[in-house]
Order: sequence, then structure tokens, then C-alpha cells
Amino acid sequence: MTRSSDVTLVTNGPSRRAFLKAAALSFGAVGAGSIGLEALLAACGGSPTGAAATVQDVNLRLGWLAGSQQAGEFVAIEKGWFKQAGINLTIQPGGPNLDSVSLVASGSATVGQISSSPSLILARSRGIPIKAFASSLQKHPFAWFSLKKENITSPMDWPGKKIGIQGTARPLLDAVAAKYGLKLDSFETVVIGSDTVPLLQGQVDAASGWVIDSTQVAALPPGGYNTMLLWDLGIQLYANPFFATDDTIRRSKTMLEGFVAASGKGWMEAFAHPDEAVDIVMKHVQGLKKDDEVSTVKLMEPFTWNEATKKNGYGTMDLALWQDQINTYNDLKLLKAPVQASDVATLEILNGSPDRPKR
Repeated sequence: MTRSSDVTLVTNGPSRRAFLKAAALSFGAVGAGSIGLEALLAACGGSPTGAAATVQDVNLRLGWLAGSQQAGEFVAIEKGWFKQAGINLTIQPGGPNLDSVSLVASGSATVGQISSSPSLILARSRGIPIKAFASSLQKHPFAWFSLKKENITSPMDWPGKKIGIQGTARPLLDAVAAKYGLKLDSFETVVIGSDTVPLLQGQVDAASGWVIDSTQVAALPPGGYNTMLLWDLGIQLYANPFFATDDTIRRSKTMLEGFVAASGKGWMEAFAHPDEAVDIVMKHVQGLKKDDEVSTVKLMEPFTWNEATKKNGYGTMDLALWQDQINTYNDLKLLKAPVQASDVATLEILNGSPDRPKR
């Protein structure tokens, strides 16, 4: 990563596809990987609504590679909205050996963002003191794709089929099988990469992916495939939640409130002007294809806003939904120790930032 006075240039290294193919960690793994990063500078947070008296260096560590899924944050950096909140934000990509949960827990990163909420549930059950304080996506975009000729429209159609998943998604498959009363040996589970090639080549009958991944979706035959969204199957998870340690949430409340407000403002701008937003992203991140990134931003919009955000604002969360997720993973016996929704997520930051965009 290189920095100038105006732009932070993020070098992702391997492509997102190569990263996902290489990732052999279990979903939500919280291994003790480490990397030397600059320590968090102890400074006072500023007001999220005006120029701050002091500016605090904050690094946002991702669980994956940087790109258009952070368009709102990059736009807010470019427009100066984080600076107005007293935050000098640096976005740092994740990777196979860069676990955002461990890096945030160790203090090497101030704030983290991870793809799926169960990662935080599993971490907390292992005694790692982190909590979600906002969720960028209100509905998880994970799904299974299948060609229409296979006539797979429900998990009840899985027996006797080959079901492809990324290695990190095994707990999601287990949760769906448990909900629908399916025995895991009634179908064949095939670990695949991040693309839909195994589906198109007939190696699997269904392949998992994210419906906001424009590259995955573009490879499928137009009008010739079915989509089973995890959310619609009754496994309702948050995606791209922001999290921090208990200590950061307690001691840097004002900073986190400003962070959420600036992020929300950035996403409003990104959705209103997706081409401009992706141009900004590509100033910060190398190796992206503009058309793919613009498509991803557009696909993200209905997953970012819903009735809850219309009422409560960007990033809102419901502790009842968190508890439902906890119950699912507890029933699967994946939790090391019992946890409650209030252990895993807090509404304190959201409640302290009432001016978040509502839509």
C-alpha cells in the first residue's frame, strides 16, 4: 500500500477469485495470524457533523480484498466526510493469512468488516472480545445458483445432487440442511472456487455465490438459471458488518458514531452516482474492471436499504435477528460457549448517530 497526500493506494495482491480459491480456513475461523501494522494513535474523536478539532488515524481491516463493496467508504474518504468526523481512514485489504477478527482483537486494526455475521458469533463464543456496531448490508446476498434444466428450486431438491460450495461456506450449507431436515449424506458436497465454471461445465448441479458479485452472475446464461437466496431459505444473516473490540466501543464511541454516519453518507452518494463512485474506488485500488465494479454497486443497493433503514437509518441492526442467528449455530453445536445477542452486537453506536441516512 502506498500513500500520497490525496490518495491511499491499496494493492490487493492476488485477485479476489484467487484469494477465495486459496482460502482453506473454515467459515468464521479466528486463527491467530498476525501482521505488523501501525498502532492506533490515541486521539480524541470529533463531531460527525462538522470540522473536528482533532483527527484520529483509523484503519479499517477487511476480511477480503478491497473493491466496489467498499465504494461508500472510498467515496466518503474522497469527499472528506470522514475527516469532518475527525477520522483519517485507511482501508486495508484482507487475504488468506490476514484474519480481520484477529487483527482487530489484537489492536493492530481499529475497525473490521467481515463478510458474514456468523463469523462474529463464532469468535465471541471463543472468548474474543469483539462486537458488531453496524451492518452495511441488511440482507445477506449468499445464494445457490443452478441451471433451469436441473429444476432445483428448493433444498428439498438436493438429494442425489452435487451441491457446490466454497470451503468457507460449509456452516451455511449445514444450517440449510438442518432447517430442511436433510441428511448431509443425501447429497454430495463439492468444494469449488469463487466462480460458476463448475456449474456451467456440469461438475456440480448447484453452486454457491453472492448475487451481488457481478462477475459470477454475468457468467450464467441469461434467463437460464435459478437462484435460491439464503435469506429466502430462512437463514437470515447480516453481511459486511462493521465490528470493533469492546474497549474501542467503550472508549471511542464518538469516533465510531462519526464513522457510521460518514459511511452512510458515502453510500448514499455511491448509489446516486455509481460510475463516479467506481472511478473513486479505482483511484484507491488497482486491478479492477470498471464495468464489473459498477454492476456490483448497483446490485448492492437493494441489500443495503430496507424498511428498517427507512425507519432507523443506514447500518441498522436488530438484536432479535442476531439472536436467531445465534440460536441456529447453537443448534448446530458450533458454539464453544453460550452467547447472547448483546454479547455479539451493540446498538449503542447506532443510537448515538441518529442523523444516518434513511432510505
